[in-house]
Amino acid sequence: MYVRLLNPADVEAFTRLRLRALREEPMSFSSDPEDQLSISAEEIIRRLTPSANAFVLGAIDSNQQLVGMVGVFRETPAKHAHKAFMWGVYVAPEYRKRGLGERLVRAAIDQVPEALPGVQILGTSVFLSAPAARALYPRCGFVSWGIEARSAKVGGQYIA
Repeated sequence: MYVRLLNPADVEAFTRLRLRALREEPMSFSSDPEDQLSISAEEIIRRLTPSANAFVLGAIDSNQQLVGMVGVFRETPAKHAHKAFMWGVYVAPEYRKRGLGERLVRAAIDQVPEALPGVQILGTSVFLSAPAARALYPRCGFVSWGIEARSAKVGGQYIA
């Protein structure tokens, strides 16, 4: 198992895994499957093309299958360009409990200085309904600074 930068050639595998994440873990992500399905292949390719403002890493298994992912993007406008946001952390259930989520998050953290020059702060958010993520991020150095009540709504139910 290894972690690498994803690129436009990974569009199908990325889309498949992202849809799986959104369908299987609706209380863990801000997006839903319909959001993902509304994004054109061209836009996904753009997002998978590493740039000075964003990158996506993937965990690849011994069969060369994408089994985990994490994305990072630089915030805008210019006054916020020293900050980046980590998104979409997901590991397929059959690959969990192996430390792969932590490897992905740490790889993303390590990639930031080279990939996103000038970024000094890396943030993320996590729903209270995602206990594994809530345990993961502090192990990787993230510090909780607050709770946003009603930050998302899934099927009529607010989640924080």
